[in-house]
Amino acid sequence: MKTSPNSVRIGIAVAIIVGTIGWLAWSGYGANKSYYVTIPSWAAWATRPTTASCAWRASSSRLD
Repeated sequence: MKTSPNSVRIGIAVAIIVGTIGWLAWSGYGANKSYYVTIPSWAAWATRPTTASCAWRASSSRLD
């Protein structure tokens, strides 16, 4: 059975499209991760002591 050049071109185009969709799905999977903060962990973060660099930024941003 002989394949026509059009069949080969269509097969290559389909392979490229399917490969591109697969790659986008695979690469987008890792980018779709979320981190949800619970209220107790947020409260612990909000009441933590500040470091020297954070205290410096807070004091330097005030207009006296």
